[in-house]
Order: sequence, then structure tokens, then C-alpha cells
Amino acid sequence: MSDRDRVGDLEIDQDLVQQRRDWRVQRIGWAVMGLILLAACLGLFGHGPLSRATAGDEGGPLQAEFERFCRLQTATTLRLRVQPAAVRDGRARLWLDREYLNAVSLGAVVPEPERVEVGSDRIMYEFAVDERGEGPAVVSFELEPQRPGLLRGGAGLEDGPSIPLRMWVHP
Repeated sequence: MSDRDRVGDLEIDQDLVQQRRDWRVQRIGWAVMGLILLAACLGLFGHGPLSRATAGDEGGPLQAEFERFCRLQTATTLRLRVQPAAVRDGRARLWLDREYLNAVSLGAVVPEPERVEVGSDRIMYEFAVDERGEGPAVVSFELEPQRPGLLRGGAGLEDGPSIPLRMWVHP
């Protein structure tokens, strides 16, 4: 028979050391759940400030905007900004790494390219651009990741700079 403590008129089996351990574990669990919730709100698991990423130099010939964290088979957008100085004869020629495109399903490309060339390691897109336009030309690629994990690739201008693209795809 176990020792019973009297609390008022009650006889109770109690282990205060174990109870304090349980309370400590419970508080740690609350803190972990709070941190996960905060991370989700900030975009660690998708849309949010932690998820937004840019690559390329500010004001450089090419800059990319994309989501650093996205979900498997969920649409996301890759935006490439081409500065007017990078436009040649009213044409902007952009490429995307073939390895990167093999890991995603490519949806709409806005504006629609005038020409697409498939190479061994990259796919080149040619767009008509108004050279007198103010500000950069923006090209949007609608993507849907097809495998979880780290997705690496690159984008660039023909005979110009390239920028790395890295995304984490949650299952």
C-alpha cells in the first residue's frame, strides 16, 4: 500500500516531484507550439515575410523574386525583372536552368514568350520588350514544385549575369 498524504479531509496519492516535472514538460510544449505558430505566421511554411526572397543585385540587369519556402504541388510565382539596359534590339532573352524546370511543372508565362529554345542545360525564352518603357520589364513564371526538398537552379540573361535560385519545398 502506498503512503497517502492528507490534504484537508482528503487522502491523496501525490508525487510533487513528478508533478513539477510534468508542469515543466507542459510549459516547454507550450513554448514549442508557440514558436511553431510564430514561424508559420512569419512564412516558414509558405507565404509570409520569411518566405519572400530576392536574388540578383538591386538595380542590376536581372533580379528575381520568389518564395524561399513553398509546398509540394502548390502554385508559386517566379518573377524576373529585366532592366532596360539589358534589352537588346527590343528583345530580352532569359534562360532558366533545365534541372530547375525538371523539378517543377511550368504553368503560364506572362507575358507569353515570342520564342523558346531548348538547350542541353537550359531553356531560353525570348520576349519583346518596349525599350522606351520606364522601369524594368517583368516576366512571371507560374510554377508548381513536383518533388519535396531543396530545389536548386538558376536564371540569367543571354550573355549576361546569372542568379542562383534556391527553394525549400515542404511535402
